[in-house]
Amino acid sequence: MSDSPRFEPAFLQPKSSLEVSPVYPWRAATRVPNSIWIFFLAYGFTAPLRAQEISKGFA
Repeated sequence: MSDSPRFEPAFLQPKSSLEVSPVYPWRAATRVPNSIWIFFLAYGFTAPLRAQEISKGFA
């Protein structure tokens, strides 16, 4: 807890520069399928790499 005053200024600038954008319900209809697509795309890239790690004994 004694380090928190030292680290707090580092987080003040990023928190103060963030802007909150409004959430539009009509955009959610495209965002959810796109998020799912990105998830499966990332899984498609990482699953073979993970299988290689396991087969070579790295995991």
